[in-house]
Amino acid sequence: MDTFGIRPVKQCSFLEEWLNAYTNLTDFEDQTLEAALIRYEKMGRGWNEEELKMHFISAVLNVADPNIEGVCKTFFERPLDGIIGQYELHVITDCMVATPKLGGSPDKPFFFLQEFKQAQLWGKTDPQGQMLAAMLLAQQQNADGKCIYGCFVKENNWRFATLTGSDYCVSPQFDSTKKPELLQIVYILRKLKELILARVTP
Repeated sequence: MDTFGIRPVKQCSFLEEWLNAYTNLTDFEDQTLEAALIRYEKMGRGWNEEELKMHFISAVLNVADPNIEGVCKTFFERPLDGIIGQYELHVITDCMVATPKLGGSPDKPFFFLQEFKQAQLWGKTDPQGQMLAAMLLAQQQNADGKCIYGCFVKENNWRFATLTGSDYCVSPQFDSTKKPELLQIVYILRKLKELILARVTP
């Protein structure tokens, strides 16, 4: 953050608008989340990064479904790189929502989720730093001055972030093992579609 002049801001209208999300879920979607919670409670202790992603995070993303055909699409394990100032940055994005090119690969990115680091590895891995690097690269690549959205996950705790210019805001954490907070995570992820549509619609 010091290197790239990022300024932490406590209150941010972009983040507040994003977090103030609500949507209705179908019975099937609610049952999918219930099953994921039960699976986490029974089996989640000791999951590594990939296991957490496959057994739990994937269910959350499937219910949230932040995809709009021809407008935005979810991508996994995609590289981003570039030069910002005097520094070369290279990031493998765990999850990215971006406009798709005609061939299906990502074009303009809007949102990044950096995954699922085990608490015992905290300090050795840095999902927030990886997310922020990806957001900086997206800012440069998009070159439109618009807000970039992000999320980083530490085991069951999710935090959302926005980057507008050098202003960087981070939400309180949401505990995905608590049903009301898990629902809010889904609402927030789903609201990405509304936010993306608003910025790409003339």
